[in-house]
Amino acid sequence: MILTRPGILSAISLGHIVVDPYNPELVNTNSVDVRVGQWLYRMRTARYEGEYMLPGSDPSEMYLGPSPKLPPGSTFSMQPGDKFLILTYEKIGSTRMYVPVFAGKSTSARHWLITHQAGGFGDVGYHSHWTMEIENGSNFVQYLTVGERIGQIAFYKCWPEIEGGYDGAYQDDKREPWELMLPKPRPRL
Repeated sequence: MILTRPGILSAISLGHIVVDPYNPELVNTNSVDVRVGQWLYRMRTARYEGEYMLPGSDPSEMYLGPSPKLPPGSTFSMQPGDKFLILTYEKIGSTRMYVPVFAGKSTSARHWLITHQAGGFGDVGYHSHWTMEIENGSNFVQYLTVGERIGQIAFYKCWPEIEGGYDGAYQDDKREPWELMLPKPRPRL
């Protein structure tokens, strides 16, 4: 069962859904909008480097960055084909009763901004920044602004409820948010 706006607002007030910073204007009919955050990495592409990444390589070699922390309202460009890892502005998720699910917004999709490649399901109990894999799929330069709405998270009720929940590396981690964005190495076969 997906939560609608009254259910989301109730769950936020009870502490079962976490949105930080919280802005009630971001709560929609059945999701909460998330915005472009302040940290990003640009993926190296053949256009920039002309190299290949082999399985087992250091994932940090795939990316240029991190960027300095961008202030709210700052704008950056995405060339056609550019791929970025960008954190959501909000820390968002649930405590133990709901599964958060990330999806793009139709407005972003109509501009050929592909906002999430994979990993759309969050774990029960996960609440932190989400790393978005954003690609400019258009043939023209696009501009993104820190704080701009770009995606949304819906919440599905668990049945039956589970004890515990997510307690992995990204929960309440004390490292800088951008340190958690890079992928883990792919194993060699």
